[in-house]
Amino acid sequence: PDSQFGIPAAKLGLGYDFSSIAALARLVGASVARDILFSGRFLPADEAIRVGLINRIEPEDTIEAEVQAYAALIASNAPLTVRASKAALREWERDPVDRDLVRVEAMSMPASTATTTKRDGGHSPKNGRRRFGAAEKLLGRVRSYVVGEHAAATMKRTGRKEV
Repeated sequence: PDSQFGIPAAKLGLGYDFSSIAALARLVGASVARDILFSGRFLPADEAIRVGLINRIEPEDTIEAEVQAYAALIASNAPLTVRASKAALREWERDPVDRDLVRVEAMSMPASTATTTKRDGGHSPKNGRRRFGAAEKLLGRVRSYVVGEHAAATMKRTGRKEV
C-alpha cells in the first residue's frame, strides 16, 4: 500500500519511444497517460489500481508469499497454453501492421489439441493431476506446415519459384 508508481521522464528531460507511450495509453487510457507523462508525478497504489496501472495491492508483510503463490499458480498451468497466451497478448499490443498472427496461431493450435504423456512433462488424471496438451513435436510440425503454407502463398503471389 505504500508503493508509488510513475514515469518521471518530464522531470528528467527524457523521451520515450512511441510504442512505449502507446502501450501505456492502451493500459490506462489516453487521459491518464497524459497525466502520468506530462506531470511526471507518482501515483499512490490506490490510484494506480483504480486507473488500471497495477492489478493488485498486497500488504508489505505478505507480499513475498503472495508473489510465490501467484508464480506457483501460473507454473501449475499447461506450459504451451501459457506460452501461446503470452505470445498472443504481445502481438495484440503491437501495431496491427507489425503483427505476426501466423506465428501466434501456430503456437495456439498445439496448445489446444496436443495429447500429453508423462514422458513429455504432462499431467495425467491417474496421478491426480490435471491433463494438459503439450507435445513439442506437434508444435514443430505445425510451425513447419504454417511456414510451408506461407512460402507457397508467397511464391504464388510473387510468381517466384523459390522463397
